[in-house]
Amino acid sequence: MYAGQRLADKHPAEAVFPRSANAIYEPASQGAFVALLVQVFRAGEPVRLIEWRMPTFKFKFTYTQSVEVEVGTAPREFSLSQNFPNPFNPTTTITFTLSEDGLTTLKIYDILGREVETLVNEELKAGQVYQVDFNGSSLTSGVYFYRLESNNQSVQRKLMLIK
Repeated sequence: MYAGQRLADKHPAEAVFPRSANAIYEPASQGAFVALLVQVFRAGEPVRLIEWRMPTFKFKFTYTQSVEVEVGTAPREFSLSQNFPNPFNPTTTITFTLSEDGLTTLKIYDILGREVETLVNEELKAGQVYQVDFNGSSLTSGVYFYRLESNNQSVQRKLMLIK
């Protein structure tokens, strides 16, 4: 909207006053606020003055090709992300983090709970993001589960193989 433009011209659905009335936007700057003044007219006579006050913000942008990375913020939580892609054919990636160092297992199970494959069975350190690729080319299409266990913690997620 610009100064002198009628509200009904720009936003007819937003006109909350009678259709026979007109409104004019008058932007005005007041310190740290921008005020938007709306004068409502009916039959050529001013009916009311509405003022909206909105805070103003000043931004300065700099574009660069570099990427900033925070150092020293290693993940310290026990988490198992959803595999990607899901559904998959025939490979997918499973990502997880550990809250403590320790013996870690990541296993795949079929819908009946039978172990299909062990992807990880070793001592792993906390503070790292681990990614494991799973190849299901030897399995039939269907729903499977993957389970991460480490230091008396465990979490399980579902994955779907579609051939």
